[in-house]
Amino acid sequence: LRGLLGRSGLAPALGLWISPCNSVHCCFMGFAIDVLYLDREQRILRIQHNLRPWRFSACWRASSVVELAAGECRRLQIEPGDRFKCAS
Repeated sequence: LRGLLGRSGLAPALGLWISPCNSVHCCFMGFAIDVLYLDREQRILRIQHNLRPWRFSACWRASSVVELAAGECRRLQIEPGDRFKCAS
């Protein structure tokens, strides 16, 4: 339930992958985020752009989510149907 709470923001191209998860909230957060909803094969089902503080979002078919800084999905040209791959 904690996610990004307590942080002041996210650097470009960095994010938080939460699994299992199919919904997020931005209660008590001080910044907006982009949310990627992923299926079991890490294919992007839906993107919630610019989810502002005190808002909720869900995609019941998702098995995990990736939280990114607001605007990152458009900057990186991420689209529904793309496959997500984490590089460390």
